[in-house]
Amino acid sequence: MARLRLLVCLLPLTAVAPAIAQDRAQTPRPSDHERMLRIPGFAPVPLPPGARAFGPQGPNVGGAQSSQDPQHSQGPQHSQGPRPSQGPNVGVDDPDDDETPRFDRRRGPARAAPVPPEKPKAAEKPRPAPTSVPPLRAQRARVLDALFERLARAEADDAPAVAGAIERVWARSGSDTADLLMSRAGDALTKHEIAKAERLLDALAELAPGWAHVFARRGALKAAREDISGAIADYGRAVEIEPRHFSAQAALGALYGKQGDKPHALAALRKSLQLYPAQPTLAKRVEQLRLEVEGRDI
Repeated sequence: MARLRLLVCLLPLTAVAPAIAQDRAQTPRPSDHERMLRIPGFAPVPLPPGARAFGPQGPNVGGAQSSQDPQHSQGPQHSQGPRPSQGPNVGVDDPDDDETPRFDRRRGPARAAPVPPEKPKAAEKPRPAPTSVPPLRAQRARVLDALFERLARAEADDAPAVAGAIERVWARSGSDTADLLMSRAGDALTKHEIAKAERLLDALAELAPGWAHVFARRGALKAAREDISGAIADYGRAVEIEPRHFSAQAALGALYGKQGDKPHALAALRKSLQLYPAQPTLAKRVEQLRLEVEGRDI
């Protein structure tokens, strides 16, 4: 009974074996131009020309090997998974396939596409120049404003000290070179070297044309040489640069008086007295000129 059961189990196998053998016999062998898809446990499947087999490990995994490759010239082999010695990408490239890029173990990885150069950033627009007054000049202006407020309210005893402080501010140009030349011009005047002092003041007028103190000193020098018109021109320039220059206004009043121009003398002396009220001698001269120019009040 046991032999009968064994015979019954073997009958289906003997019927299937000829069919499997016949299928294998009919399976075409790969030629130079054929590619086969090989899957473990299944019969090879021929691929059309130009087709490529892909697997989980990359291109050609499980595919047939070319008979032209000397490493696989012994005929087709059933792929049982990637061999450790062959790496993750097994197989050859199809010479008729133009698809790029591919990884070929003989050529190495395909080169990456060149990265285009970055466009240069647009240059920043230059910032506009500041319109505020430089710190040194702004500080100088604040100091002068405070001193003139004190001078306008100062009594006769304190006013000369405040006026002297204002003159010292005017005597500083902010340039070491200009200050040095002015110091040499003062030394020359002290030694009565008039020609040398005049040359230095002329150079300063070119070097620092916005420094009122230069023109006030040169005006005094010309007045001492009886150059009245030249002195008036220099004092006038000093007043244009610094309208609050009370000493230049007083000098202009005196020079206009010498020329007999009493109206202009009165106007200049009034401006000086308005800026520096504590000048009793100047106040008397203004009153005298007012009577001569404007007459007595009725």
